Amino acid sequence: MQTIRLVLLSLLCLLACSCASSNRLDQTEQQRPIRPSELLSACEGGRHGYIDRTGKTVIPLQFDWTFQFSEGLAAIKSDGKYGYMDATGRMVIEPRFEDAGDFFEGLAQVEIDGKWGFIDSTGKVVIKPQFDVTGAFNEGLASAMIDDKDGFIDSKGSFVIKPQFDSTLPFSEGFAAVKVSGKWGFIDKTGRVVIKPRFEGAWVFSEGLAAVRLDGRWGFVDTSGKVVVEPKYDIVRKFSEGLACVNVGAVDDFGRCIFDGIPLSSRILVPSEWGYIDRTGKVVIPLQFSWASDFCEGVAQVEEGNQTFFINRSGKSYDGPTE
Repeated sequence: MQTIRLVLLSLLCLLACSCASSNRLDQTEQQRPIRPSELLSACEGGRHGYIDRTGKTVIPLQFDWTFQFSEGLAAIKSDGKYGYMDATGRMVIEPRFEDAGDFFEGLAQVEIDGKWGFIDSTGKVVIKPQFDVTGAFNEGLASAMIDDKDGFIDSKGSFVIKPQFDSTLPFSEGFAAVKVSGKWGFIDKTGRVVIKPRFEGAWVFSEGLAAVRLDGRWGFVDTSGKVVVEPKYDIVRKFSEGLACVNVGAVDDFGRCIFDGIPLSSRILVPSEWGYIDRTGKVVIPLQFSWASDFCEGVAQVEEGNQTFFINRSGKSYDGPTE
């Protein structure tokens, strides 16, 4: 049998913790119905579906494309159109959209006749498609673009921060990264600039710190804009449980250094080193892994050589809870 290749998709879930520890189930848990969060998008022979963590096919590989589950529903592409199904494989919203995103805060962005709007979990259009581009809702606001400028709308579709930015990232911990004249800064929910745009790149706030890029390297600032971790890494991820995953030496398959913190490919194709720092910038787990995930519930998944395993916050191998 041809080996099923996992397609690990990451969208705005960057703001949520996708727990590696969910791989640990006891026998009682294995007997219950599978949760949506336990399904993995998979591909074989150009067809997509879902498998569980053991590799067993749960929803047949029959779609053009599949996304990860969010709020109990997953976007799928069938015959060139997008719809949504639940974890049993039941089509809850029939494929009829030109494009679609995940559900966040009860709403999902969809494209109809070349414009973007939002539907609820029944498929009802609640924000009329009228925008050139939209982002997902987070903290009650979603980005929306008109005439090449980004602003933020509320759940009724009204602009609360007028379109004025070249690009934006979702709100997190009350702040959103925005791009103005080629530089990134941060605004609050009133649209007030709280950190002046001066960075080459930026990411969302997590645990009071946000990744920023200066002189081609990534570090972290606090909510006042003060640099608390000096920029010296090629890739950083947001802080999770007091630790952030960092990397040096990463380049993509074109030989370019990756700076966005979220590689588009599932793996970087040349050797590089991953490790973890604390909020002061101190390296607490040495940069020694060929790949590493964020921490969730005290564990993280890493790769070293040809082995994939879990570690605890001390960097020690973790085999699961003891009886």
